[in-house]
Amino acid sequence: MYRATRYQASSPESKANGQVLMPYFQVLQDSPLERLINTYELDKLKPDAFYPQQTVCDMQRQMAEEIGLFSGELVNIGITSIGTIGFPDEVKTVQDALGMLHQIYQMIHQNIPAEEGWIFEAESDDKMKIFFNSPYEPFAAYGYIYGIANKFVPEGKDATVEMAEENNLTVYNVTFK
Repeated sequence: MYRATRYQASSPESKANGQVLMPYFQVLQDSPLERLINTYELDKLKPDAFYPQQTVCDMQRQMAEEIGLFSGELVNIGITSIGTIGFPDEVKTVQDALGMLHQIYQMIHQNIPAEEGWIFEAESDDKMKIFFNSPYEPFAAYGYIYGIANKFVPEGKDATVEMAEENNLTVYNVTFK
C-alpha cells in the first residue's frame, strides 16, 4: 500500500484544487505568517484551478518550522476548510462526513495515488477512527477532523478528537460523550 511522506507530493504531476489553498489565504491574513500570502501568491488563487500539490506541502513545512506544529494557524486552516470545501446536502452525520472524506480528497486532487487520502473506520455510533495517508501536515488535518466532529456532533453530546500514530499513519480518534 502507498504510504505518503510528509511534505512530499507523490509526484511532480500531483495537483491540488484551489479550494485546498483558499483557507490559507483567510487564516494567514493578520497572522505572524501573513507574508506567506505574497510568497505563495495566495491572493491570486482561483478556486477551480489546480496547483502543484508540492506548493501546499512546502507552505505547510515552512509554517511548521516557523511557528511550531500545533499552532493556531495550522489547526485553524483545517477548521476553516470545512466552510470552503463543504459537504453535499445528504451528509447528516459525522459518520457520513468522515465516510466520504476519501472521495472528496480524491476529487480535489489530480494525479495522486488511489490510496492517498483518508481511511475511515466506525467502531460505534460514538467512537470512530480516521487515518490520514497524505503528504499534508497532520495538525491542519486535525483541525479539519475537529471541525467536522463539531459540525455534526449529535445533540446533547460533546466531541473529542485525539491524534495518534498507528500503522505508520496519523489517526484521529473521534469520540462523542
